Amino acid sequence: MVEMIMEKEINIKKIWGTIRKRIWVVFVFSFIFSIAAGVYSYYFTTPEYSSSIKIVLNVAEGEIGTLNQLLKEPIVLRHVIDELDLKASPENLSGQITITPVNDSKIYEITVVANDPKLAARIADSVARVYQREFANLIELTSGNDVSIDETETDTTLSPGNINILSEAKENPGPNNQNHKRFIMIGFIFGVIVGLGLVFLLDSLDDTVKSHREIEHLLGIPVLGSISRISNKSTQLRRRKQQGTNLRGETLESSTSKQ
Repeated sequence: MVEMIMEKEINIKKIWGTIRKRIWVVFVFSFIFSIAAGVYSYYFTTPEYSSSIKIVLNVAEGEIGTLNQLLKEPIVLRHVIDELDLKASPENLSGQITITPVNDSKIYEITVVANDPKLAARIADSVARVYQREFANLIELTSGNDVSIDETETDTTLSPGNINILSEAKENPGPNNQNHKRFIMIGFIFGVIVGLGLVFLLDSLDDTVKSHREIEHLLGIPVLGSISRISNKSTQLRRRKQQGTNLRGETLESSTSKQ
């Protein structure tokens, strides 16, 4: 049990020693990846803005799912494209629109994403109003009657309470996809991971003997002694200590001779 604990301690010390020896690699890579993520976030991401509008669907429960699906179909979106003179196909516009229920009620939120906040609000508002205007045709489609897509220019009087628009779409000045701090933090974490991976890769490629334990493992014989590494700093410190000792000795000799 004691041997296992000691082995774990040795492994942890070895891992920490490996990281500490090349900790500069981790710092460099985390800095580089943080800068790269920040540059990408600021200069290479296209800002996307969202705008939402709420409607109330007063229809039977079984028809809500079908009507919601029809909202994103060309029968509705072609009118939106023509009304706003958009340079987009119904399929592309459908990908920009999501409709979600609010708290499992008959209130639904239509959200539009675009690269311009004003355009997102205009599309959301147009989708809701076209949906309201074409509601009668959509009801006929769900009931099984044939309605041509070209037969949508009708002056239909809707029965009250079928679709109500609760509020107009508002512009959202802040983009949804540009969180610079989040990008930089992700870049920093990724840089730390890459740096640590490179540190351990360099350590695995280094085949030099680093400790007396490795010598014992390689040769199969115990190490009786070792010579510590002598650096210039330690040599200078020893010289200063020796000089201090010599000075103290001379001072004692001089004081003794005077007496």
